[in-house]
Order: sequence, then structure tokens, then C-alpha cells
Amino acid sequence: MHAPRRSFQLVLHVYASSSGALLPLPLYVAGRARLLIDCGRTARVTSKLMREYKVVVLGSGGVGKSALTVQFVTGTFIEKYDPTIEDFYRKEIEVDSSPSVLEILDTAGTEQFASMRDLYIKNGQGFILVYSLVNQQSFQDIKPMRDQIVRVKRYERVPLILVGNKVDLESEREVLAAEGRSLAQEWGCPFIETSAKSKTMVDELFAEIVRQMNYASLPEKQDQCCTTCIIQ
Repeated sequence: MHAPRRSFQLVLHVYASSSGALLPLPLYVAGRARLLIDCGRTARVTSKLMREYKVVVLGSGGVGKSALTVQFVTGTFIEKYDPTIEDFYRKEIEVDSSPSVLEILDTAGTEQFASMRDLYIKNGQGFILVYSLVNQQSFQDIKPMRDQIVRVKRYERVPLILVGNKVDLESEREVLAAEGRSLAQEWGCPFIETSAKSKTMVDELFAEIVRQMNYASLPEKQDQCCTTCIIQ
């Protein structure tokens, strides 16, 4: 299956069912629905009542946010870097025998779109902060993004995962795993190293953010929604 075509002008909408089939979602513009993708396949319709969660993927440009998201949704790897403005995906996922639907927003990493992050964060329920472990600056860049999440959400214990991507480039590593673990411990959130190219820990990443959001939705846990752990 080819990766969905992305564009600077359009927001890509994809729905992936647990069976792996894709369905198009309409984009409503000025009261009219436009179909952005049609793979000619029909997804299973489940009768189970599923929670719906909004997940926002943040990080500076080129760290692999889109590659991680597309790998999870479609099982394909994006070879060529194509700067994102905003891509939107939906996928069913079952975690700990509980089905959910994820609405995943893959955001722009360039500074010119930083002003849009407040809106993304306001609407998001869970956050994946991605840096490239072969780029030390990208590791520094995520720190103010986490501060922005706390500022917009007005509390610190937000469902969030710190992700060091491109573990397949170990020989070029600039950010030690210990640095990622230390920052995650400071934030009180899980830490995971992934590879979108080899699909290393990609499914585990999205399963864990669902667990974090499930945990946060429990009334007695709202003040302590996240747990620090190293996912391996």
C-alpha cells in the first residue's frame, strides 16, 4: 500500500479500521463535503462502544512525526521528507481488550506554524513529543513545547509520551537514552525510543498513549494521570 499523498493546501483525512482497511473521510469546506482519499475498500463497522481520543504529535521539523504516524496508520514508511502543515488521521486500536478510536493530528514542525500550536493543544487529549536522537537540537526544541502544553492546559499532569525517534541510526546518535529517560522522569511521563523506518516500538507507542488517556479519564486519577516508565 502506498503512503497517502500529502499536500501543503489540503488536510489529509484517513480512517483505518482494526482490519487494516481504509475509508475516506470527507473534509467539509463551505458546507460541501470533499472526498480526499478513496482506497476502494470498506472497513468493518464495529458495534462496540468505543472511546474517541484526540492525539497531537509535536516536535521540530524532520524528526519523523509524519513517518511515525503514517507507519502506525498504514504500515508504510515515508522515505522522502515532505514538511507538513497539518495532517489528520483516524484509526481504531484495541488496548488491553478495550477498543478506541484515535484522531491523530500530525502537526507542522517549522517555526512559522508555531502560533497554531495553542489551538492544537487546546483540543488535544494526549500528546506525543518527538525528537530525533541523531539531532541534539531537536531534543532541546521539545522542552518549550512541553511548557506550552502545560500553559495551555493549565495543569502539568497531561497524558504525554516523550519519544526519541530514528533508533535505526544508532551509529549517528547525538542524544543518549539516559538524557531522554532523565527528561521523562522530570516530566513524570513515559519514555520510548522508536524507529519509523523499521517500525520499532511504533505500535507500542500509540498503545501507551491510549493507556495514559484511559488512566487520565478515571475520576480519581485526574490529578495524577501520568506514570513514569521506560517502554522497551
